[in-house]
Amino acid sequence: MFRVLKPGGIAFHAVGPFYFSFAGDHCISDYGFDAGFDHLLLDDKTYRERINDLEFFRDKPDPNCNFWAVHDKFSFATPAEFFSTLAPYFEIEHVTVIVSPESLQYRSMYPHRWVELLAAGLSEEDLCVKSIHIRARRRNQALVIANAMSTSDDT
Repeated sequence: MFRVLKPGGIAFHAVGPFYFSFAGDHCISDYGFDAGFDHLLLDDKTYRERINDLEFFRDKPDPNCNFWAVHDKFSFATPAEFFSTLAPYFEIEHVTVIVSPESLQYRSMYPHRWVELLAAGLSEEDLCVKSIHIRARRRNQALVIANAMSTSDDT
C-alpha cells in the first residue's frame, strides 16, 4: 500500500479474524463452544488429528472450513503487531475494533482455561479482538526514512 499510494493517500485495511481470537483457525469451534480456543490449547498432535478428521467435517455446513488450518494459511500477527507494522508508513486516522462476543463468553464460562491462555503469553487484546478496520494516511517518504534512521540509532 505504501508503494502505490501518493503521500497523503488514504488506505483502508480490514484485518481478521485474528488467529488468536475465538475460532481463529476457522474450524475448531465446530467441535463445540468449549473447543473455541483449542487451536491454542491443544498440543500440536491432538490439534492436527482433529483438524484432519475429514469424517467429522463432512457433515458440517462448510465441510472445507478446515482448509486454512490444515495448510497453515494464517497470519499469526496480533493486533499490536499489525499496528506496529503500519506505524512507520501510515498515520492511523480511524480504527474500528470488533470484539468477539464468543471470546468474552468463553472467558466467563472457562476462567481456568482463560488463565492458561494468558499464561502462554497472550494478552486480553490478542484473545478478544476478532478484527480491526483501519483508515490510514500514507506518510511522506522523508518522514519514513527519518523514522527508520531514528529507530536504527536506538538499537
